[in-house]
Amino acid sequence: AGGGFSEYERRQPARPASWESDVLVPLAQSAVWGAVGGLLSIGLPVFITGWPWWTPFPAFVLSTSLAWWLISADHQRALWIVEKMVNRDLDGDGQTGQPETDAPKSVSLEVTHRTEAGTFVRMFRFDLHPSITESLFQQWGRQALKNGDLTQALWVNRRSFSREAYTDLLDKLESSGLVQRSGSAKNAPYELTRTGQATIRRYLLTTHSHSLTQADEEIDPTSAGQGSLTGGHYQHINT
Repeated sequence: AGGGFSEYERRQPARPASWESDVLVPLAQSAVWGAVGGLLSIGLPVFITGWPWWTPFPAFVLSTSLAWWLISADHQRALWIVEKMVNRDLDGDGQTGQPETDAPKSVSLEVTHRTEAGTFVRMFRFDLHPSITESLFQQWGRQALKNGDLTQALWVNRRSFSREAYTDLLDKLESSGLVQRSGSAKNAPYELTRTGQATIRRYLLTTHSHSLTQADEEIDPTSAGQGSLTGGHYQHINT
């Protein structure tokens, strides 16, 4: 009674991605179009001019291959559109919609030091080595918090970093006050400073990239100043 009218509509894919739908169906469609293309382009001239009987077969193969490529590309584009509509990864490529094809962006860091009262002290801004991705930097941060082992043997020998990239990373983090030599010797191993521990911890919390262990929770961030670290290709590190 005067309550108005509303309509609800829900859409979902008619069928999930599968070998049959993604390969066999486009292949069958391509074969049909290849046969038609081969017949029209070569078959009629062969019949009229008396060319060898096998002449249409190369045209059939070429037409089928071209049609299969075009139809497969069209199916993939349609699937990406459906993924966006339902917000689900349907083809198992780990991404929703069309995958990013651009080269990974370099990771930049901006480290701002403040006192416990929040007073600005100094700032460092630099780019990480082009081979260091955001996920690799997060992996390094988790391991650094877990056992404090920053030696090249752990990271370079396992091929996570190149020697050049890892040396560059430690040099820049040392300049920004996040790591330091553990002794007075020139070749003494690196370790996270107290500021570095708190800063990396905040960064990982902000980017939701790992679950803190009890040992991580015991790091007192107030002992290293105040601030936070946000995620993204440009990292703002406040310490």
